[in-house]
Amino acid sequence: MRTKTTAKRSLDLELKHFDKRHKVEPQTLRIDGDLFSLSALQRTLQDLQCVFCKEFSGGPIMRLDCSNPECSALQYFCRSHMETPSFRCDICWCCRRGGCRAADDHGVTKLFKRTLYTTCEKEGCLQLIIADDSETHLQNECTANFTTCAEMGCNKRYLVKDGHTCDSVVCGLCEEVPGFGRVGCVWRGNRRDLARHECAFRTPEAAAQMMLDFARSVSTRVHSLEADARSLRAEINIVDDDVDLDLDYSDDD
Repeated sequence: MRTKTTAKRSLDLELKHFDKRHKVEPQTLRIDGDLFSLSALQRTLQDLQCVFCKEFSGGPIMRLDCSNPECSALQYFCRSHMETPSFRCDICWCCRRGGCRAADDHGVTKLFKRTLYTTCEKEGCLQLIIADDSETHLQNECTANFTTCAEMGCNKRYLVKDGHTCDSVVCGLCEEVPGFGRVGCVWRGNRRDLARHECAFRTPEAAAQMMLDFARSVSTRVHSLEADARSLRAEINIVDDDVDLDLDYSDDD
Protein backbone atom coordinates (compact mmCIF):
# COMPACT_ATOMS: atom_id res chain seq x y z
CA MET A 1 0.00 0.00 0.00
CA ARG A 2 1.47 3.34 -1.04
CA THR A 3 -0.43 5.47 1.47
CA LYS A 4 2.18 6.18 4.12
CA THR A 5 2.66 8.51 7.04
CA THR A 6 5.32 10.29 5.01
CA ALA A 7 2.67 11.14 2.43
CA LYS A 8 0.58 12.79 5.16
CA ARG A 9 3.54 14.89 6.32
CA SER A 10 4.23 15.82 2.70
CA LEU A 11 0.61 16.84 2.24
CA ASP A 12 0.64 18.95 5.41
CA LEU A 13 3.82 20.74 4.33
CA GLU A 14 3.22 21.24 0.64
CA LEU A 15 -0.49 22.02 0.53
CA LYS A 16 -0.42 24.94 2.96
CA HIS A 17 -1.58 28.05 1.15
CA PHE A 18 0.69 30.97 0.39
CA ASP A 19 0.25 34.08 2.52
CA LYS A 20 -0.74 37.06 0.37
CA ARG A 21 2.09 39.08 1.94
CA HIS A 22 4.66 36.76 0.39
CA LYS A 23 5.61 36.33 -3.21
CA VAL A 24 3.20 34.07 -5.09
CA GLU A 25 4.61 31.43 -7.43
CA PRO A 26 3.76 31.89 -11.14
CA GLN A 27 1.95 28.53 -11.37
CA THR A 28 -0.59 28.55 -8.58
CA LEU A 29 -4.09 27.25 -8.06
CA ARG A 30 -6.76 29.21 -6.19
CA ILE A 31 -9.27 27.07 -4.33
CA ASP A 32 -11.85 28.63 -2.03
CA GLY A 33 -9.73 31.77 -1.77
CA ASP A 34 -6.47 29.96 -0.97
CA LEU A 35 -3.47 29.78 -3.29
CA PHE A 36 -1.63 26.49 -3.75
CA SER A 37 1.58 25.62 -5.55
CA LEU A 38 0.53 23.67 -8.63
CA SER A 39 3.84 21.80 -8.92
CA ALA A 40 3.71 20.82 -5.23
CA LEU A 41 0.15 19.60 -5.62
CA GLN A 42 1.02 17.44 -8.59
CA ARG A 43 4.00 15.88 -6.81
CA THR A 44 1.92 15.13 -3.72
CA LEU A 45 -1.16 13.84 -5.50
CA GLN A 46 0.95 11.41 -7.50
CA ASP A 47 1.73 9.63 -4.22
CA LEU A 48 -1.95 9.14 -3.43
CA GLN A 49 -4.26 6.45 -4.71
CA CYS A 50 -7.65 4.97 -3.97
CA VAL A 51 -7.27 2.25 -1.32
CA PHE A 52 -9.68 0.06 -3.27
CA CYS A 53 -8.92 0.43 -7.00
CA LYS A 54 -5.39 1.90 -6.67
CA GLU A 55 -6.31 4.86 -8.87
CA PHE A 56 -8.91 7.63 -9.07
CA SER A 57 -11.83 7.72 -11.49
CA GLY A 58 -12.11 11.51 -11.59
CA GLY A 59 -15.35 11.52 -9.58
CA PRO A 60 -15.96 12.63 -5.97
CA ILE A 61 -13.32 11.50 -3.46
CA MET A 62 -13.90 10.48 0.17
CA ARG A 63 -11.49 10.43 3.10
CA LEU A 64 -11.31 7.57 5.60
CA ASP A 65 -10.59 8.73 9.17
CA CYS A 66 -9.16 5.93 11.30
CA SER A 67 -10.44 5.57 14.87
CA ASN A 68 -6.97 4.54 16.04
CA PRO A 69 -5.17 7.66 17.36
CA GLU A 70 -1.81 6.04 16.67
CA CYS A 71 -2.64 5.47 12.99
CA SER A 72 -1.94 8.49 10.82
CA ALA A 73 -2.28 6.80 7.42
CA LEU A 74 -3.64 8.94 4.60
CA GLN A 75 -6.58 7.02 3.12
CA TYR A 76 -8.77 8.20 0.25
CA PHE A 77 -11.18 6.31 -2.00
CA CYS A 78 -13.56 6.96 -4.88
CA ARG A 79 -17.08 7.57 -3.63
CA SER A 80 -18.39 5.30 -6.39
CA HIS A 81 -17.09 2.31 -4.39
CA MET A 82 -19.78 2.90 -1.77
CA GLU A 83 -22.08 0.82 -4.01
CA THR A 84 -19.56 -2.06 -4.23
CA PRO A 85 -20.72 -4.93 -1.94
CA SER A 86 -17.16 -6.02 -1.08
CA PHE A 87 -16.04 -2.52 -0.09
CA ARG A 88 -15.81 -1.66 3.63
CA CYS A 89 -15.44 1.98 4.67
CA ASP A 90 -15.64 1.31 8.43
CA ILE A 91 -12.34 -0.57 8.66
CA CYS A 92 -8.93 1.07 8.36
CA TRP A 93 -7.10 -0.26 5.34
CA CYS A 94 -3.78 0.22 7.13
CA CYS A 95 -4.14 -1.03 10.73
CA ARG A 96 -7.42 -2.95 10.10
CA ARG A 97 -9.12 -1.31 13.08
CA GLY A 98 -12.90 -0.92 12.95
CA GLY A 99 -15.08 2.04 13.81
CA CYS A 100 -13.66 4.29 11.09
CA ARG A 101 -15.62 7.13 9.56
CA ALA A 102 -15.79 8.17 5.91
CA ALA A 103 -16.62 11.66 4.70
CA ASP A 104 -16.56 13.56 1.42
CA ASP A 105 -13.38 15.55 0.98
CA HIS A 106 -14.43 18.37 -1.34
CA GLY A 107 -11.02 20.05 -1.23
CA VAL A 108 -9.11 16.99 -2.44
CA THR A 109 -11.82 16.30 -5.03
CA LYS A 110 -11.25 19.77 -6.50
CA LEU A 111 -7.49 19.31 -6.46
CA PHE A 112 -7.67 15.98 -8.24
CA LYS A 113 -10.12 17.17 -10.87
CA ARG A 114 -7.88 20.14 -11.70
CA THR A 115 -4.47 18.49 -11.54
CA LEU A 116 -4.85 14.74 -11.96
CA TYR A 117 -4.16 13.26 -15.39
CA THR A 118 -6.37 10.41 -16.53
CA THR A 119 -7.01 8.54 -19.76
CA CYS A 120 -9.99 9.43 -21.94
CA GLU A 121 -13.09 7.34 -21.19
CA LYS A 122 -13.79 6.85 -24.91
CA GLU A 123 -12.63 3.51 -26.31
CA GLY A 124 -9.98 4.02 -28.94
CA CYS A 125 -8.65 7.30 -27.52
CA LEU A 126 -5.39 6.96 -25.58
CA GLN A 127 -4.86 10.65 -24.85
CA LEU A 128 -4.03 11.72 -21.29
CA ILE A 129 -6.20 14.59 -20.09
CA ILE A 130 -6.80 16.52 -16.90
CA ALA A 131 -9.93 15.13 -15.25
CA ASP A 132 -11.53 18.57 -15.10
CA ASP A 133 -11.15 18.92 -18.89
CA SER A 134 -12.74 15.57 -19.78
CA GLU A 135 -16.03 17.05 -21.05
CA THR A 136 -14.27 19.66 -23.20
CA HIS A 137 -11.96 16.98 -24.56
CA LEU A 138 -14.88 14.74 -25.57
CA GLN A 139 -16.66 17.59 -27.33
CA ASN A 140 -13.73 19.22 -29.13
CA GLU A 141 -10.63 17.01 -29.17
CA CYS A 142 -11.37 13.29 -28.78
CA THR A 143 -10.22 11.47 -31.91
CA ALA A 144 -12.62 8.60 -31.21
CA ASN A 145 -15.58 10.99 -31.36
CA PHE A 146 -14.46 12.83 -34.51
CA THR A 147 -13.97 11.88 -38.13
CA THR A 148 -12.74 13.74 -41.22
CA CYS A 149 -14.84 14.36 -44.31
CA ALA A 150 -13.95 11.87 -47.03
CA GLU A 151 -14.50 14.28 -49.93
CA MET A 152 -11.35 15.52 -51.67
CA GLY A 153 -10.61 19.12 -50.77
CA CYS A 154 -12.59 19.05 -47.52
CA ASN A 155 -10.60 18.57 -44.32
CA LYS A 156 -13.47 19.37 -41.98
CA ARG A 157 -13.48 17.31 -38.77
CA TYR A 158 -16.82 16.70 -37.14
CA LEU A 159 -18.47 14.59 -34.45
CA VAL A 160 -19.46 11.18 -35.75
CA LYS A 161 -22.98 11.53 -34.32
CA ASP A 162 -23.50 14.96 -35.96
CA GLY A 163 -23.97 15.88 -39.60
CA HIS A 164 -21.75 18.38 -41.38
CA THR A 165 -21.60 20.63 -44.41
CA CYS A 166 -18.89 19.60 -46.86
CA ASP A 167 -16.45 22.39 -47.77
CA SER A 168 -15.38 20.87 -51.09
CA VAL A 169 -16.64 22.25 -54.42
CA VAL A 170 -16.60 21.09 -58.04
CA CYS A 171 -15.52 22.96 -61.14
CA GLY A 172 -18.23 25.04 -62.79
CA LEU A 173 -17.54 23.46 -66.18
CA CYS A 174 -19.30 20.21 -65.49
CA GLU A 175 -22.83 18.88 -65.59
CA GLU A 176 -24.51 16.15 -63.57
CA VAL A 177 -26.56 13.87 -65.82
CA PRO A 178 -29.14 11.82 -63.89
CA GLY A 179 -28.42 8.14 -64.25
CA PHE A 180 -25.15 8.79 -66.05
CA GLY A 181 -22.85 10.84 -63.81
CA ARG A 182 -20.75 13.96 -64.23
CA VAL A 183 -19.78 15.20 -67.68
CA GLY A 184 -16.95 17.66 -68.17
CA CYS A 185 -14.28 18.62 -65.66
CA VAL A 186 -13.91 16.09 -62.86
CA TRP A 187 -11.95 18.43 -60.53
CA ARG A 188 -13.09 18.64 -56.90
CA GLY A 189 -11.28 20.55 -54.18
CA ASN A 190 -11.36 23.25 -51.54
CA ARG A 191 -13.29 26.44 -52.29
CA ARG A 192 -10.21 28.65 -51.84
CA ASP A 193 -8.35 26.60 -54.49
CA LEU A 194 -11.10 26.94 -57.11
CA ALA A 195 -9.79 30.28 -58.45
CA ARG A 196 -6.34 28.76 -59.06
CA HIS A 197 -7.78 25.67 -60.74
CA GLU A 198 -6.53 25.43 -64.34
CA CYS A 199 -9.49 23.79 -66.00
CA ALA A 200 -8.76 22.03 -69.29
CA PHE A 201 -12.31 22.76 -70.45
CA ARG A 202 -11.78 26.54 -70.57
CA THR A 203 -10.56 26.42 -74.19
CA PRO A 204 -13.24 26.63 -76.94
CA GLU A 205 -12.33 23.20 -78.25
CA ALA A 206 -12.61 21.59 -74.81
CA ALA A 207 -15.87 23.39 -74.08
CA ALA A 208 -17.28 22.18 -77.40
CA GLN A 209 -16.14 18.65 -76.60
CA MET A 210 -17.83 18.88 -73.20
CA MET A 211 -21.10 19.94 -74.81
CA LEU A 212 -20.77 17.07 -77.30
CA ASP A 213 -20.16 14.61 -74.45
CA PHE A 214 -23.13 16.06 -72.61
CA ALA A 215 -25.36 15.65 -75.69
CA ARG A 216 -24.16 12.08 -76.17
CA SER A 217 -24.80 11.24 -72.53
CA VAL A 218 -28.29 12.70 -72.74
CA SER A 219 -28.93 10.79 -75.95
CA THR A 220 -27.65 7.59 -74.36
CA ARG A 221 -29.88 8.17 -71.38
CA VAL A 222 -32.89 8.82 -73.64
CA HIS A 223 -32.24 5.65 -75.64
CA SER A 224 -31.94 3.71 -72.39
CA LEU A 225 -35.26 5.09 -71.17
CA GLU A 226 -36.89 4.27 -74.51
CA ALA A 227 -35.60 0.70 -74.30
CA ASP A 228 -36.96 0.39 -70.76
CA ALA A 229 -40.31 1.75 -71.96
CA ARG A 230 -40.48 -0.76 -74.83
CA SER A 231 -39.65 -3.62 -72.47
CA LEU A 232 -42.31 -2.49 -70.02
CA ARG A 233 -44.84 -2.10 -72.84
CA ALA A 234 -44.12 -5.65 -74.03
CA GLU A 235 -44.65 -7.03 -70.51
CA ILE A 236 -47.96 -5.16 -70.28
CA ASN A 237 -49.08 -6.63 -73.63
CA ILE A 238 -48.26 -10.15 -72.42
CA VAL A 239 -50.33 -9.60 -69.29
CA ASP A 240 -53.21 -8.24 -71.40
CA ASP A 241 -53.11 -11.32 -73.66
CA ASP A 242 -53.22 -13.62 -70.63
CA VAL A 243 -56.22 -11.75 -69.27
CA ASP A 244 -58.03 -12.01 -72.63
CA LEU A 245 -57.42 -15.76 -72.76
CA ASP A 246 -58.80 -16.20 -69.25
CA LEU A 247 -61.91 -14.27 -70.23
CA ASP A 248 -62.39 -16.42 -73.36
CA TYR A 249 -62.21 -19.62 -71.33
CA SER A 250 -64.70 -18.29 -68.82
CA ASP A 251 -67.17 -17.47 -71.63
CA ASP A 252 -66.94 -21.02 -72.98
CA ASP A 253 -67.80 -22.42 -69.56
